[in-house]
Amino acid sequence: MKPFLKYIVVSLTVVIAFCACNKAISDEFVSYANNPLNDTTWSNVAYTSTVLNKIIFPEITKGTTVIDSFDCLGDSKLIFGDSLQILVPANSCMTINGSPITNNGSKITAEISWLKNKGDFIKYAMPTTNVFSLLEASNYCDIRLTKDGQEVAIVPNAQVKIRCKDTTANSNMKFFVGNAIQYARDSVFAWSPSSDGKIALLQDNSTGKIWGYEFTTSRIRWFGAANYADSSVPKTKLNIILPPNFTNKNTVVYAVLKNTQTIISLLSNPDNRTFFTLNIPVNTEFTLVAVSKINDDYYFDSRIIKNASANPIGLLPYKKPLPDILEIINKL
Repeated sequence: MKPFLKYIVVSLTVVIAFCACNKAISDEFVSYANNPLNDTTWSNVAYTSTVLNKIIFPEITKGTTVIDSFDCLGDSKLIFGDSLQILVPANSCMTINGSPITNNGSKITAEISWLKNKGDFIKYAMPTTNVFSLLEASNYCDIRLTKDGQEVAIVPNAQVKIRCKDTTANSNMKFFVGNAIQYARDSVFAWSPSSDGKIALLQDNSTGKIWGYEFTTSRIRWFGAANYADSSVPKTKLNIILPPNFTNKNTVVYAVLKNTQTIISLLSNPDNRTFFTLNIPVNTEFTLVAVSKINDDYYFDSRIIKNASANPIGLLPYKKPLPDILEIINKL
């Protein structure tokens, strides 16, 4: 073989070998000995994206939750930087069984999760939807109170105030609460308007400009500011197909609208092995995001869609370090 041709053959061999090593997943099933990638079965039992998110993002909740403590027998004000304040009136805590907490020196631990941007909603598995009804969201909060490791609630007639800085706050937002509900095979987190609280806009005293929101409520577990999106916009069903290795046991898929803070968690359909959602707006740009964890490896793919249609869309997750995935998600 001539030296030049021999060089070409060797070079091609190296390139092909390199590609084969780096492309762990393709649209064809590949068997890996003693590897969870072999599992292509879908779960037919209730699929909970919140639980799966905690598996995929194990350190996220702890890393983005702030913690403080207070004496529940006196008025308390928890301050976190210049962006978040929580005011708890005296004698407002009770046990889950409804017994008032009156012991002197009763320290209550507060864990506060504050969701402000699209990346936060994905990491916490908090879609801005009421199943298939889309919401435009602003700030969502969750306050978990505990005493000696046991969860604590707020007495019904007490009003906790939560002040969140958001210079884009607007008066169209309503008080919403979030609850896990069952829909078909999936357990989903859904948001609905509630009379358990109210929202007011706060101004910066020095500038007169909008500072943010003040929530007043006795409901301290998942609540926030949101409103229903325009229901008159034409919509269609969205269907997502992934390679066989990626199932509803190891993968979450989200659609993130570009021009509004609307995040949709796609449901799973084990019968045809797809992820789907109804009522995706047409003529609206959005980004599809798929994140998987198989064994100790992370896989990711995203795709910008300019105009939704009912035609299936394929995603091909590829191996990617978790910090790189988080960097992309945080910039959505």
